[in-house]
Amino acid sequence: MDIQTVANFLLFLIGVLCIIIALRAFFLYSLSRNDVLFILGFSMSSIAVAAFLSNIGDAHLVPYNTQWARHICSSSGALFIFLSSLVQSHKQLRQLRRMQLVFAALSIAVIVLTPVLPPFSSPLIPAALNNIRTVIYGAALIRYGYLYGLKKSRFSLFMSLGFLCLVIGFILITPQLLHPSAINATLSLIGPFVRICGYCSLFAAYSFG
Repeated sequence: MDIQTVANFLLFLIGVLCIIIALRAFFLYSLSRNDVLFILGFSMSSIAVAAFLSNIGDAHLVPYNTQWARHICSSSGALFIFLSSLVQSHKQLRQLRRMQLVFAALSIAVIVLTPVLPPFSSPLIPAALNNIRTVIYGAALIRYGYLYGLKKSRFSLFMSLGFLCLVIGFILITPQLLHPSAINATLSLIGPFVRICGYCSLFAAYSFG
């Protein structure tokens, strides 16, 4: 089994894991009507779509550049998890939900336009998109690390560890985007393993935190 096949399998696992987290969040939302849980479920659904788009694109199942869509779905998912940790009122949560629907519509538009979107003309473009995504996940890491410092709660600890793993996972794939090689391909293969650990930590946060 070659590296790309293993990577595709891991991306599929990430997508399935994100769906499980989304379903868990929506189930808890149905019980509590907590808008934070709705935002989490919607965000994890978006990240799951990104993982499956990555799987489809990297496996060359379609002759299109799916990276535009995968990055906007993944980045927007993390962005709203981060923003939901900042809001301090029910009104702000409602506004955030509406904003999330706008981003969802934008993501759908990018997915629909995938067949006509241009391929990347330089490796700097996917690397930059990945770095933007990493910064967003990093902001969430800093926020939940700060909350853990304040409250010492198990929830914020799990969230911090989860986003730490996700940041490391995205950093590990950057060298392969810029300079494809056997060594960098191995690093990019470790990235999904680390991200799986990160999403498992997020699941633990909302299940046992």
